Amino acid sequence: MSLDAAIYSAQRTIASFPLPVYVKFVTVVIAEFIFNILYIISGGPSDAENRANSGIGYPTAKALAKAGYHVIMACRNEDDTRDKIAKLELETGLCGSFEFMRLDLSSFHSIDAFTEAFRAKRLPIHIFVANAGIMLIPTYETTVNNIETHFGVNHIGHFRLIMGLLDIIKASEPARIILVGSITSYLTTKIDYDYILNKDAYIPIYSYANSKLANAMFANALARRLKGTKVTVNSLHPGAVATELYRYIPGQYAVKQSHKVLYLPSNEGAATSIYLALSPEVEGMSGQFWSRESLKTHHNFATRVEEQEKLWKFTESLMADSEKGLR
Repeated sequence: MSLDAAIYSAQRTIASFPLPVYVKFVTVVIAEFIFNILYIISGGPSDAENRANSGIGYPTAKALAKAGYHVIMACRNEDDTRDKIAKLELETGLCGSFEFMRLDLSSFHSIDAFTEAFRAKRLPIHIFVANAGIMLIPTYETTVNNIETHFGVNHIGHFRLIMGLLDIIKASEPARIILVGSITSYLTTKIDYDYILNKDAYIPIYSYANSKLANAMFANALARRLKGTKVTVNSLHPGAVATELYRYIPGQYAVKQSHKVLYLPSNEGAATSIYLALSPEVEGMSGQFWSRESLKTHHNFATRVEEQEKLWKFTESLMADSEKGLR
């Protein structure tokens, strides 16, 4: 067994133990740090510049453009995104390969406006990478549509966006849909709908884990629905990466210092997304879970078809109730 496989197996085992959730979370993260440190020792990039916090979307966009794709960067902050586009163009020498479109996954109105604007462009979608996310919000918060924020952004936002564009994706085949999940999904044994609907039940790490398990279940359910087409759907764990995802963790100075030595740089964190987007090795593979550019074992709950369908119906019902003002 490789070191990577051994650590991944240990993480899954630890997460299944009947321990307090934050104990399990810290232990799983420490296992990630061990892998990262050994990766650096073995010759991986370790300088602070390589760990500049651009998020994994930045190197993913760069790789896709260099592979010849026109890249739509769907983001909330226009000024920041345009600055990144200018930097990407300078680094790649590819002018016109990157395009900003406004998107806020916490708002149905924004998602639907994006979908309508994209349709007007009459462009195909050959690769769709869903890597936006939010983590460990300390207190219960809701989206614009009054849905618990982890679930509303990480799962429902991507669900609504992908389903709104699915006919274009299918018409563009071959195409690949990639959802960025997390190994923290193993911290929960199932989708707990109480964490979504009950403010008093809110626990930040469980709510995040809930949303990440939902990513994997949605990917699997969609892969089943697209069986027989040339559209594949996969989910992945990017690793512990130095990004702004950790901005809600207390002690930000210590967190940012740890980014320099314990976390993967964003380009390494994006490696599995890029691999699933571009590698001929995964052609036709769908409904799988990946990490560190290799196939991993799915969360058991994520493979249960009846639970996938329950989540799908719950998602559609929650969106409908929110639009009717019933949430």
